Amino acid sequence: MNNIFDDKYKVLIIEDWLNVLFIISSIIDLDANYKLKNEYDTNVIPSNDLRNEYIIADYINLFVFYVYTLRNYNNLKKLDKEDIEYQYAYNRYLGSLLIVIGFILEIDYYYKTTTFTK
Repeated sequence: MNNIFDDKYKVLIIEDWLNVLFIISSIIDLDANYKLKNEYDTNVIPSNDLRNEYIIADYINLFVFYVYTLRNYNNLKKLDKEDIEYQYAYNRYLGSLLIVIGFILEIDYYYKTTTFTK
């Protein structure tokens, strides 16, 4: 294969693995939500184990979107600011960066709160 296609192929393989990680994170989050609903139904105070499940899911998502942010930043650096595609690439980079910041803030929230609410 051509070197350009080799690089794009490798990027696609990495994105496939990131999607798998995102699916795993979603399953962890769904499982924690199910457990939390059961605890609310039985009037039990949610446990720290549930908080830990949400934190694990958020760390996985943080990693996934951090990699996307790096990819989007590298794509942005390749473009000239005068190029029409630059603004689109900038928006992708900014969006993924804001998601990363959101996950960092959510993880920080889980660590700092004493009462667990979702």
